[in-house]
This record gives sequence, structure tokens and C-alpha cells, in this order.
Amino acid sequence: MGIEMTMEGVEELKSSMQLALDKCPDEMNRAIRSQSRSWVKDCNAKMPGHYYNVPKDRHTPIPKNWSRKESVNNLGNVEEIEIRNKSPHFHLVENGHREYDFHGKPTGGFVPGKHFAEETRNEYESKYPESMEKAADRALKKAGLL
Repeated sequence: MGIEMTMEGVEELKSSMQLALDKCPDEMNRAIRSQSRSWVKDCNAKMPGHYYNVPKDRHTPIPKNWSRKESVNNLGNVEEIEIRNKSPHFHLVENGHREYDFHGKPTGGFVPGKHFAEETRNEYESKYPESMEKAADRALKKAGLL
């Protein structure tokens, strides 16, 4: 007493799944990279203008010194992007620092941090999932699967 089953549309499903595997990773990689660029722009927009005009002999301007490092899996898909600022004084502006006089002696004061990157990160905790969901929907529509 065996059970006999007939499935229709398996070949269609197989071709649709292959299409999703072929099309969606590129779209999603593009979306992740786009989000990293917009995060940097949003973070730079929060910084006052004097961080742009730092004399070249002293420091590298914070807004012009972002770097991105992608982690890619063995299929070539971007899993995460690490965004860092290579300016030597970025952590001092972000987190705050003790005050020193002209001769390098501590004055006892403290300059509070501006927390530009932290504020932007907190905004993106809700903004990022929504935008990635929209990107996934666009990718599936483009592939004809939604």
C-alpha cells in the first residue's frame, strides 16, 4: 500500500528559486553598501563645520576619513560592513577628553563627547531594517517572485 503523489509546478518553483539566488544577492549587496554610504553621510551631517576645516598639519578632517571594511562569505555575499574613522582625534570628539593647557598640563576640566556616530547608530537601529526590507521586496519583484 504505497501512497502516490503528483506535484505540479515543481520545475517552475525550481526555476524561480534559482532566479532568486541569481538576482537577489547582487541587489542586497548593493543595498547594504548604499546603507553604509548613507550612514556616513548622516553622521557627517551632524558634525559642525569646523571639523571639516582642520589644518592639514594638525589632523585629518573627520568627515573625509571614513573607511569601510566588508566581510564577505564564501558565496560572495556581503555579511557586514565595518565603518571606521581613521582620524587620530575622532575618538576624542566622539567620547570626550580631559582638557590640557598650552604646555600639556591637565587643567582639571573635561570636554564632553559629541556622540555623532552613536546618535546616527541609534537612528539606524530602526531605519536599517525597514530599508533592507524594502530592498528585499524590490529585489524579489525585480526577479518576478513577489
